[in-house]
Amino acid sequence: MRTGSDAHYSAAMANILDRWRRGRDKAPDAPGGAAGNAAAAAVDDLCLDPYDTLAQAAATAPRAMCWSRAGISDPRAWQEAARIKLAEVSGYGRFGGPPQVLRREDLGLVNGLHHESLYVRGRHGHDIPVRVVRRDDTPASPRVPVICLQGEGIGMHVSWGEADGTAEAQAVAAGSDFAAEAARRGHVAVCLELMGAGERRPREIGRAGASLRSLAVHGMLLGHSLIGQHASDVSMVLNWITGREFGIAADCGHPAVIGHDLGAAAGLLAAALDVRIATIAMVEPPPRFRDAIKQRSITAEMTMPGLLRWMDLDDIILLCAPRPIVAGPGRAGSTTAADLLAGARSFYDLFDAGPALTAADGLASFWQRLTFVLAEPGAAAG
Repeated sequence: MRTGSDAHYSAAMANILDRWRRGRDKAPDAPGGAAGNAAAAAVDDLCLDPYDTLAQAAATAPRAMCWSRAGISDPRAWQEAARIKLAEVSGYGRFGGPPQVLRREDLGLVNGLHHESLYVRGRHGHDIPVRVVRRDDTPASPRVPVICLQGEGIGMHVSWGEADGTAEAQAVAAGSDFAAEAARRGHVAVCLELMGAGERRPREIGRAGASLRSLAVHGMLLGHSLIGQHASDVSMVLNWITGREFGIAADCGHPAVIGHDLGAAAGLLAAALDVRIATIAMVEPPPRFRDAIKQRSITAEMTMPGLLRWMDLDDIILLCAPRPIVAGPGRAGSTTAADLLAGARSFYDLFDAGPALTAADGLASFWQRLTFVLAEPGAAAG
């Protein structure tokens, strides 16, 4: 039986294929036609830098499933069709059934906050370290669970203020102790160890440890982007949070995700594909991938093969509408977060949800806005 999502997706694919067939034999000419092309080739410098070639290709990438090009007039129907393609490109999924909880241990109070340690098993051979951090008092009303994600190669212990090495100490000092801050504000922080960091850091025989880039490339051979795996892990842990084994008084109907850098991108991807996530918070999210290629800042850890054929990060943000997004800079002078949200505003306005987008100018205003959104689910779009 065909669902509405399947029908919209098939219609979009047919539209894209038709446009490709009509344009595949037509090569663009420079001003003056073929003669202009020949003249340009004669006078221009050679282009030998592969990054320049890639940047040109990225700037004109098809992005055939983006909102303005997919040929679907209804925004919700477009979201359904785009999610199908994004899940396919990213390798999101492979949940394997209800999660198992292993080695759950009450650690008592740590720096004034209650800690629980456990592992969530999504499927055989795939275990996710989790730490729950919360206040030890009894809340007057259920607290929102906030899934906390760290940046590239940073262990989840940074979320509660611990550091192992200079990079992690710098992350704590910069305000990446998301779990401690969320818990102090009365929420249930759920820290998730991303693949490639902390306890899940890859190991090789005879070496100190395999690189995160190597891990990402190996996964691509199986069609699993690393960032897609991160998003899948978020949904696996969310399956546990919303299930009977969570065992903590919480408002599990309005979970939030917060992340920095790679963690911000992973949380955004998870929210784009998993509509149970009610609020998205990002500190220093990455730029649009077509801009990152120009800046030579693309990493294998964030790469989804073939993504720009279909969409980019600014299109993925639209899949979160009309849910609130709070984004802020991780360093002085950065405008990436503000630029991404500014580009999404016109689409959010289709849902009368423009106010749901907030670009904070620092961590203080970031947490102030996020605290308001989490205290009043749904009010941010009003």
